[in-house]
Amino acid sequence: TTFYYATDGSFTTEVNTEEFTATTTSASATRAETVNARRCDSSGANASGTVTIGSTLNICVESNDSDVSVTVTSLLLKDSNGDTLATPVAASTPNFVTSVSAFGSNDQMVSTLMIPSIFDSAGGQSISASGEAAISFTSSRRVLTTVRDLQATEEYVEFNVNFMLEKNEVPAIAK
Repeated sequence: TTFYYATDGSFTTEVNTEEFTATTTSASATRAETVNARRCDSSGANASGTVTIGSTLNICVESNDSDVSVTVTSLLLKDSNGDTLATPVAASTPNFVTSVSAFGSNDQMVSTLMIPSIFDSAGGQSISASGEAAISFTSSRRVLTTVRDLQATEEYVEFNVNFMLEKNEVPAIAK
């Protein structure tokens, strides 16, 4: 912009403009999440050592992020040959000797009874507890001047925990 002043107090201006061309921009983001699964005790603390047949096996499934909610949808227990021994959780529903409970703010603990008649044959083996968990985002984001929930997308991720199952010695029957 240029201003011209005359000595009599009048002035003139000259303004040069260009046509404004708007551009459209979009943004998207992808967020990949995983879950951690581990053996735990009934309070959620880490558990180690062999699992005793007849005891309760606890598996804690958790996210590293506080805004990710975890829901266990399946859990299989397999022996070292890959044969399925038990299905504690199927289609998000625990069986009659299994419970799924909240653990932490958004995580879950699966507790299942290691029934002797099912697990005696697998004693002394490494057992694989593998499953799937649905994860969903629980936070919101600010868009302009309103708060809009993140789209309610559920993703499914797999997890696996290996542990040793203690061998039960079956006593010899007296003749």
